Amino acid sequence: MDGGHFSPHFSRRYVYHAVHMMFNADWEEWDEDEERSSKLVFIGKNLDGAALRARFHKCLATEANLLSAKAALRFQPDDRVRCRTRAVRTWRDGTVAELMVREEDMFPGFVAPYRVHLDDEDDTMLVKADEATILICGSV
Repeated sequence: MDGGHFSPHFSRRYVYHAVHMMFNADWEEWDEDEERSSKLVFIGKNLDGAALRARFHKCLATEANLLSAKAALRFQPDDRVRCRTRAVRTWRDGTVAELMVREEDMFPGFVAPYRVHLDDEDDTMLVKADEATILICGSV
């Protein structure tokens, strides 16, 4: 597999090359007149090109894919939840305040599934994955 990744969040491109278990990648500068695009090339036998394209299209940040991701979340605004905090390693009760949250200080392209308003203080918490190990239904 060979390729290069373009993101409007970065000034350089991410270029990679992989063969079997070996993977090499690095950041490179764009040529001044080079078109900014992403390209991924699979090299192999009996590859299902249509299936590969369909799976990659599901990763694009299109409005339809974002709506689909939002619909797949386990909780909705105003749902009561318990959040596991990293700092204290304990469960804290709260209410889902917002879905699919994007903030400027986040890694480019990342979206947190939930913002939760915590009961025990006037604060919110970003829940960075919709997983039962960090967010569960209900409260005590």
